[in-house]
Amino acid sequence: MTATVTPTPASTADAGPRAVCAPLGALTSAWGRGNATAYGGSSPRTATYTTYVGTDCQGRRDIADTHRALFDGFVKDTGLADSFLSLRFYGPDTAVVTSRDDTYDGVEPLPAS
Repeated sequence: MTATVTPTPASTADAGPRAVCAPLGALTSAWGRGNATAYGGSSPRTATYTTYVGTDCQGRRDIADTHRALFDGFVKDTGLADSFLSLRFYGPDTAVVTSRDDTYDGVEPLPAS
């Protein structure tokens, strides 16, 4: 997944990696509950999101609608394990986070070493 995150602190760089990546933790939690509204709502208003099958989503509503179909279908009752691959700051108010997400059934897998 690649998410373009535009946080609200005075400066993205000042917020630091934890603050910039925090919305992705909310996404993981919403996935585990199968809550598409929370999943989309956890995204920044201007987020872009590309699913692992290549579906391009623009903004909260599109992300929620896309995931509603997924949560009602083949990823129903799954969890989401994520890892951060990169974080780049492109100015005082913009960062791009690239992460890898894997779905799972049952117990969350340990992170790869």
